[in-house]
Amino acid sequence: KIGARAGRLSRVLRILRFLPFLTAGTDDTQTGIASLISGRLSNLLATRVACLTIILVMVIPLFDIWTFPQYDYSLETWVDRISALQEEGRLDDALVAMGRMESFFSRYSYYPWAACVGTPSMTADGDDDFDCDSSQTWVQAWSPSRSGPSRGASSTRVTTDTFMVAFN
Repeated sequence: KIGARAGRLSRVLRILRFLPFLTAGTDDTQTGIASLISGRLSNLLATRVACLTIILVMVIPLFDIWTFPQYDYSLETWVDRISALQEEGRLDDALVAMGRMESFFSRYSYYPWAACVGTPSMTADGDDDFDCDSSQTWVQAWSPSRSGPSRGASSTRVTTDTFMVAFN
């Protein structure tokens, strides 16, 4: 279909080249009108594709600025630190670290809202879960200043082998 259209267009352009306003400044060494149009279209298309590619490379990452950070290792670092303190039996230091963790995340839109001691487990669907041990009452002394999300899907859990913190 495209070839047939190009053939028809070239026939029309051959006829139009005899019109006075299209023949100004022509000589025998000039290329055909179809070649000229083809060259201009190729140049225009290449320019637009290059501009679109540059714009996409520059603009698309801007949409990720306001989302939950993909490479923020501070969540794991805080949970690992508190878990290590808890495993060493330094529960008072773990509570102090939990308070510091909360103040650290106070400047961000995401924050810790729940914590517990327990063990990792699996749900019936095969998803990762965490079973909290209610006998570990020391962690209940920490009361976060901000509440959890209204939807559970808006929360992410960071776990170790013995400790879990839920972030909004």
